[in-house]
Amino acid sequence: MQNANILITGGTGFIGKVLCDRLSMLGYHLYILTRQKRLHSTQSVTYIQTLNELNDIQIEIIINLAGESIATRWTEQSKDRIYKSRIETTKALIEYIRSVNIRPKLFISASAIGFYGASLSQDFFEDTSPINTTSSFASTLCQDWERTAREAESFGIRTVLLRLGVVLGRNGGILSQLFPSFYLGLGSQVGKGDQWLSWIDRDDLIELVLFVMQNSNVTGVLNATSPNPITNKEFSYALATAMHRPCFLRIPQWVIKQIFGQMGEEIMLNGQRVFPKKAIAYGFQFHYERIEKSLSKIFSS
Repeated sequence: MQNANILITGGTGFIGKVLCDRLSMLGYHLYILTRQKRLHSTQSVTYIQTLNELNDIQIEIIINLAGESIATRWTEQSKDRIYKSRIETTKALIEYIRSVNIRPKLFISASAIGFYGASLSQDFFEDTSPINTTSSFASTLCQDWERTAREAESFGIRTVLLRLGVVLGRNGGILSQLFPSFYLGLGSQVGKGDQWLSWIDRDDLIELVLFVMQNSNVTGVLNATSPNPITNKEFSYALATAMHRPCFLRIPQWVIKQIFGQMGEEIMLNGQRVFPKKAIAYGFQFHYERIEKSLSKIFSS
């Protein structure tokens, strides 16, 4: 499918920009759906603001990464924006698929491991049902997101849902938020530090997307996480070590709840121990299986 036309949402974000650069180098032509203006199209990249601009262009692959950041205090207004940025964009893509005569061959849509709910003791695999999620905004969001994306299957399109863990990379994501405090030697574990962090190096995530594109037998849900989840305490010390800084502080749970509210409780104080069972079974090989290798690369490059 090289040289194919790819439609991407979220193509200017922390993950999408790096993915788009890689796909352009491989010879694909990208149509990036974005609300940003003043972005200049090139020979390999066309920026569009509505799906109507595609006209009679045949799209072979759709990659759906759109979604407003959840790393903010959740108010009713912010939760509404977070929800709509994912669900409405995905619905629009499904309607686009419904409207075209020649449909894409592959639909890759992001989700997140928040789907599973939180647990200190349970292991989560792709076939694990969500737990304790009746009051979880993150789990409800991911379940609705996946349900909407799966409508692509009714059109005979190979559909892959990537449940993303915490993505680690330069110039964005969680590391950009943690960098200032850790740089000043004020790095700290959050709460008790025993909550699980299931993570993935951004380079491995990009390779996993390419793996899905190149292997037509891959379908359904894939956990996009390293095979080696760690606790928040282990992550904090690994990050401090990679930055050659100390890590001796701890932020109490009550402070997190006071500052971040529901988001802090669901995302920062809870976690999931998630394993990429299906990706490994399909033959995908992670280059950055260990947190130390990932962080060493990030802070030495």
